[in-house]
Amino acid sequence: MSELRQYAEAIRTQLTSKGSKRLWQWAFLEVLARSGNVTLACYAAETDRQNAYQLRNRDADFRELWDAALEMAADRLEEEAWRRALEGVERYVVSQGKIVMGPDGKPLIEEQYSDMLLDRLLRAHRPEKFRDSYGVVGGSVTIVKVYDGFNPDEV
Repeated sequence: MSELRQYAEAIRTQLTSKGSKRLWQWAFLEVLARSGNVTLACYAAETDRQNAYQLRNRDADFRELWDAALEMAADRLEEEAWRRALEGVERYVVSQGKIVMGPDGKPLIEEQYSDMLLDRLLRAHRPEKFRDSYGVVGGSVTIVKVYDGFNPDEV
């Protein structure tokens, strides 16, 4: 069971033990803020999607809290993307389908960084500097990445 599913299960258990009908909104928003997943939030709140969306449509305060919860979930995703891009993720070194062992008999581990995440974060936070330019050349679409200050002669 995933960490988020376990969290939803714990919230659902708290909700059931307290027995209040209004607590489902708290449970829903709590899990939505952590997961960004409406279905999982509904599960934790012991409600269905239709009920949640109906309340969202008629209650401006609930809609505002829902939107804030989704922003919190997006912030968590962005934080994790930054971490993976800058700090990397530990992975076993694998060769020919087998984990490579070090001289001490333990598996070798290396830090892997995500260039794709780094590129996406740079484009999101510095779009004027790291953007794609589109143009049509000879009847086909050409995508040219523009990096301000980059001089290929210096490479």
